Amino acid sequence: MHKPATEQVATHYILGIDGLRALAVLSVIAFHVHHLSIPGGFVGVDIFLVISGYVVSASLARHFGETLRNFTIGFYARRIIRIYPALLVCLSASVLAKALFIPPSWLSATTQATGVSAYFGLSNFALIWTNDGYFSPRAEFNPFTHTWSLAVEEQFYLIFPFLFYFWQRRGRKSGLLDLTVRNPVAWLALVSLGLAAVQTHHSPDQAYYLLPSRFWELAAGALLYQIHHGGRMIPRTAAAKSLALGIGLGLIGWGLLAARSSHFPFPDALLPVSGMALCIIGTRSPERSALDPLLENGIATYIGKLSYSLYLWHWPVLVLFRWTTGLEHWTLVAAALAIIALAGMASHHLVEAPLRTHRLVRSGSGRKLVLAVGLTITCLGALGAAGMFRYQRHVSLSVTRESATWYPSAWSATSQPPAQTGPFKDRKLFIFGDSHAGAHGTMIRLLRDDGLSVELLSKGSCPVAGLIAPGTTACQDHLKDGLQKILEEGRKGDAVLLTSLRMPRLAEQTGPLDPNAVLAAQASPRAIRDRADALREANALVERLTAKGLVVVVETPKPVLLAPPFRCSDWFNRMNPVCRGGQSIERALLYRVRAPALASLASLKADNPAIILWDSFSLLCPDDPCTAFRAGKPLFMDGDHLSGYGNELLYPSFKALLLRQWSGKPAGAKGG
Repeated sequence: MHKPATEQVATHYILGIDGLRALAVLSVIAFHVHHLSIPGGFVGVDIFLVISGYVVSASLARHFGETLRNFTIGFYARRIIRIYPALLVCLSASVLAKALFIPPSWLSATTQATGVSAYFGLSNFALIWTNDGYFSPRAEFNPFTHTWSLAVEEQFYLIFPFLFYFWQRRGRKSGLLDLTVRNPVAWLALVSLGLAAVQTHHSPDQAYYLLPSRFWELAAGALLYQIHHGGRMIPRTAAAKSLALGIGLGLIGWGLLAARSSHFPFPDALLPVSGMALCIIGTRSPERSALDPLLENGIATYIGKLSYSLYLWHWPVLVLFRWTTGLEHWTLVAAALAIIALAGMASHHLVEAPLRTHRLVRSGSGRKLVLAVGLTITCLGALGAAGMFRYQRHVSLSVTRESATWYPSAWSATSQPPAQTGPFKDRKLFIFGDSHAGAHGTMIRLLRDDGLSVELLSKGSCPVAGLIAPGTTACQDHLKDGLQKILEEGRKGDAVLLTSLRMPRLAEQTGPLDPNAVLAAQASPRAIRDRADALREANALVERLTAKGLVVVVETPKPVLLAPPFRCSDWFNRMNPVCRGGQSIERALLYRVRAPALASLASLKADNPAIILWDSFSLLCPDDPCTAFRAGKPLFMDGDHLSGYGNELLYPSFKALLLRQWSGKPAGAKGG
């Protein structure tokens, strides 16, 4: 005999929901291992959110009758035990792995902020602040990126108990008006859905990462529980159950195969979220269905029980492989999956399950203690992570721990500059450009130590007189503000170094590019037009600077490499596919790639004879082939940015150029 519908709703454990959790976590893992295997695998997170809204509502429902104070304290204590022990273990292990194996770089620049924020359920905000979209290159190399969804859930938990308590105090009514017009969860869900529709196209990162545009997905599960509370929408026949499960799984399958990142979470999350709601409806039925074995078999339910731990561990394991051996070969993928499985099982059986069933946790008297201990351990963990990140060079296994050699160290803006004396007295240098201007940090420090006043005006991905393509709208403020500062503060005779990436890169984060394709792209009509427009912009800029009486120095294109030295110089990463281009490159190839930039520079010099072209290329590549190292020390940190040692190598040449200019001797067309 089947249980009545109302008794079914009171059941604490639903076998099929664990099967749905398994579907969610496996789709996410498959997408993160190889996104083409399940192009929309990221919808697994949305499946999790719907399930969370439903399950959390069921958990709250078991504590009806308590005062608001006990109701909320008990809820937060249960959530801490459910989420934080496994999370803290995973975060701590990931912090240690980051310190040991992941060198500081642009690619890992946001890792520290995301990692520390993850302890407090704020990593989604950290990803927004650092402008790291979910589908951006840096997100794939950040071992804490996946905690954004946990942050969304934790932020939801801050407000949902009060909304649920309000519904409880009104008598837990489940009529149509009570579930819509009179239900704050329904109203907030509609507002959230509207916000998701607007932000997906205008603020896509906020739409993806933040609770306001994700609330409706959690609310879908919560509202479904409220409907089920009154015995509504529970299939009464096997056919109805099969229909709900079949359509639901079909909609989820559509999302897994066809969801588009550019249309997420709206509208492409609508169908998988609706599909998950239908699947939950199907699992609530006491009838048996031909589809039940898909969700209720032993393997699926066991994976579902492990789903939280598997989700926690899968991402940092995959990221660590990306930083070290790579994931291109099937044996490495198999090894990564095996580690994920073992870590997930260990986390569930040794951390999650024992603490969730501990007698202190289950007793009402232990709630405050759980909150106090949980908050204390979390704060200590975050402090430990911040300390580990700060002093990474003392524990790192990478050769990049020799930071002064590998990284261009900028002079501290908080320290007192040395007195201006000697030939640099009353002189000032402005260094204006993109991230390659900032990569002259060690040279800036050495110049300042020698008594020269130096002003750095640098913004990544915003070349100044880059000569490859005209400036973008996003970089207009950098160009305008930098030029204004130089014209206002510079005096006749002061110098300006214009330095940027002036030749195409020959490598990406995944490995070397095809040189023939790069050369063909440079010869395209579009590239030729872009260089002409960029040359006009450079001429206009140089004319304004020289009209002020400033000495304008333009750095010619430096070599670019086929592999980033900082990712290919350790025993644990030199076999990575990103390193297959090697640490040397033929000069003939570089000559061909930099030829268009040199032609533009020749034209710029012809129109502005007073400018000085500083040839750093010949200093960095005196022999054939060009190499990334000299005397065992790196000339470059990554594929095109100078290292600290590379700065030291160039410094005498640039200093001599300035001294010749300011001593009144002819500098010639080239410095060095």
